[in-house]
Amino acid sequence: MTASPTPRHIAITGASSGIGHALATEAARRGCNIVLVARRAAALADLAAALERDHGALTQMVALDLARAESAEALHAATAPLAHRVELLVANAGCSWSGSLASQPADVLEQMLQLNVATVARLCRLYAADFVRRGRGALLLTHT
Repeated sequence: MTASPTPRHIAITGASSGIGHALATEAARRGCNIVLVARRAAALADLAAALERDHGALTQMVALDLARAESAEALHAATAPLAHRVELLVANAGCSWSGSLASQPADVLEQMLQLNVATVARLCRLYAADFVRRGRGALLLTHT
């Protein structure tokens, strides 16, 4: 009999609802341990409790606003103790607004660009460097 492999660790942004929530639930069902990332700490706590109770997953919650310029580095630092084990980054957090571009306030546009583009690029660079050092890992980017 061989020992089962250690469950993979996955970091999922936008985990508190929608696609991120569904991906976290499925990953836990498949035996993965998950770093749950979103702004809403209470929603993360509810999800973490459900994943631990229903699937025995180990979870880490990181309540973080990824629309802030320093957020990618903050998330990477928060997961540093798991850096050698995180095998998949799911960059799922995102936002969009309706209406004409010309009518969007500049700060709203900047926030959207930070969250949907700059933070994603920084997260990919940081985690990809970890994956290259280890010789394995993957990025999954969703689009809102």
